Formats: sequence, C-alpha cells, structure tokens
Amino acid sequence: MGEFKHIRAVMGASRSLIELFLIKKKLMGPSYLSMENFFPATDRLSHCELEFVVDSPKNIKVDDTARPSPPFTLASIQLHTQLDSKGVTNEVVAASIAVYRDVNIDSGMKTEVSECFTGIRQISSDAALPLNLEAYCQSKGLPGVKNFGNERALLTWMASTLGNLDPDIVVGHNFIGYTIDILLNRYHELNIPRWSTIGRLDIKRFPRSQNGNSNLSNEKEACIGRLVVDTYLLSGNTTRVQTTNWNLWLLRWELQVLQMAVVHLNLD
Repeated sequence: MGEFKHIRAVMGASRSLIELFLIKKKLMGPSYLSMENFFPATDRLSHCELEFVVDSPKNIKVDDTARPSPPFTLASIQLHTQLDSKGVTNEVVAASIAVYRDVNIDSGMKTEVSECFTGIRQISSDAALPLNLEAYCQSKGLPGVKNFGNERALLTWMASTLGNLDPDIVVGHNFIGYTIDILLNRYHELNIPRWSTIGRLDIKRFPRSQNGNSNLSNEKEACIGRLVVDTYLLSGNTTRVQTTNWNLWLLRWELQVLQMAVVHLNLD
C-alpha cells in the first residue's frame, strides 16, 4: 500500500462535500436553518433575489423551533415539440408554465392556478399563425399567451420567465427523461441567455453532452436549487404490477378494475 501501510480505509473519502455537510449537520429533509455571521455575497453564484455567505459551516445549524411550513411557489412545465425538417431533432413549438403560489406542501395543494404563461411560435418563417393569437386570447381573458416568430425567441422568453418566477418546485410529466433533455439541447443549440434558470445556480457552461444527448447527472445538476417532481416516475411506482402472472382475472384484481372489456385483435 505504499508509504501509507498502516492505513486500511479513509471514511467519507468517496463522498462529496455537500453530502458530508448534510450528514454532519443532520439536515434531514426540508427544515428551517439558523445562521450566524452571514453577509451579502459580492460574487453571486445563483439566480436568487437574495444571496448570503457564511465564513464557516459551523455558523449553520438546524432550527428546532416549531414553525409553520413556509409557502412554496410551484411551476408546472409542459413542452410541445415537433421533429425538424430532417426528422432528427425535436424542436420546441409551444411551452406552457402554470404557476401555483403559496402552496402548503403539508396540507395538500390548492387546485386554482395563480398564473398561466403560454408561448407559441411560428412553425416556419413562411407559415404565420392564422390569427393574431395574443389579441384573441386577451379578448377571451387569457392574458398570459405570447406569440413568437421563431424558436430562439420562444426559449429566450421561457428562460427569462422561469428566472422571474423563481419557483421552489418544478413539476412535469416525464420531466427528467424528456423535458429537461429537450430544453438543455435546444438551449445549447440556440445559445439561449439565462438558460440555467431551470435551476437556481447561475451555471456558465452547458452540461457536456454525449452523442448529442445530455447526461442524466448533468441534467440533475442543472436543476440544483429547485425540487423536481416527475409525475411519470411517480406513476410508474404506484401502478407497477407486482406479479409476472398475466392471467386477466388476476390483473383485474391487482389493478382493482370493476369492469373489464376484452378486445379481440385479428393478428392474421
């Protein structure tokens, strides 16, 4: 073992600094923190409205005082895409952000949408929308709809809107496996400013891609600072059948289906 012949193992050597910090401070899930000797940051690292620095991790402690849960801002993101003219790359043609404010995660979420923002672009320069979409939606009481001439303008608006909203929680269906991948690739391809507002860290470099696709760990890194809820992954966990016996009556019992119709397919 070289010059360190008396060393058998180094505990925690394979863990990141943030993991060691969380374990040391016993930060188990969302909680309030008590901080001392903090001051405003001069070299900002995030998109947050307020940013502070402490000289030592010893100045950060868990606050055990009983307090009500803080209100959260939640943003639900939905993309609509189509393949480019070569049939290779997914391009964004529309994007929607539904905003829920003052959400109490302990007592359930209210159903009313606080705000809704939707951006739609022309498919091509010679294929304009058949009507003045913004004026039409405004007349119908939908002020959050915007029309854009190209994909870059649409994504620039989306990145800026996310930064201004600064949601604590981001929700989407197949968000990890699809939405982030599409956004990062299109942000990179079109050189979108403020692209990193998908998270709270002001990241300057784009995540490295592999064969044109973003690496999953880098996709998660881009979302640092926001809680991400992927309903696709959650639905997979809740509806997964616990057996490999494909008897229809057993499946009916497991899925708690009251009525079942069997469709006969002609496979000839």
